[in-house]
Amino acid sequence: MLKLVVKKLKRHPLTRVKFLNAEQMEYYAQLIHEQEHAVDVVIGFINGVSLTSESTSEPVVQNSMYSGYHSDTMVNNLVGYGPDGRVIFCAINFLRSMHGGSITANISPYNQKMVDTYKMCVNQGLLRSGDADDVLVGPISHTQAYQLAPNLHPHLLCLSNIYVSLCQASEWGMRGLQGTFP
Repeated sequence: MLKLVVKKLKRHPLTRVKFLNAEQMEYYAQLIHEQEHAVDVVIGFINGVSLTSESTSEPVVQNSMYSGYHSDTMVNNLVGYGPDGRVIFCAINFLRSMHGGSITANISPYNQKMVDTYKMCVNQGLLRSGDADDVLVGPISHTQAYQLAPNLHPHLLCLSNIYVSLCQASEWGMRGLQGTFP
């Protein structure tokens, strides 16, 4: 039955993870701007999630997927959500040794090409420097805000608080994933 379901879902247009076209990105940016007026170029939210995976009899593969912190075999994933809750981006099944920051660094060129002038909101655990600087935005600490622009410190902290609020959308989405696939 699982094979039949996978085959059917693979072809169904509502079950595909498909990145946005220019018109959809503009629409999503407008939805987020209506909610948070200080933000006008964010089109979605990305967060990382570790999911347990089956153990294998292959020692090398088993070791690469084993997480001592969770005492289980895990795979790491990044999932991006639009403001309407749809999954618009995903990078899945990375080894447990690749945390969210490493995955973000590996996919930054792809993201940069896809989002054009828009941005995705992420939490502090994901890399936002280097290639990701033009693509990802998110909360910053008081120290970072002061170091970036001492005269804009209060404005940056206010914007950072908005990003924290926006990141909650991806947290809820991740919980939906973890709850659905325990």
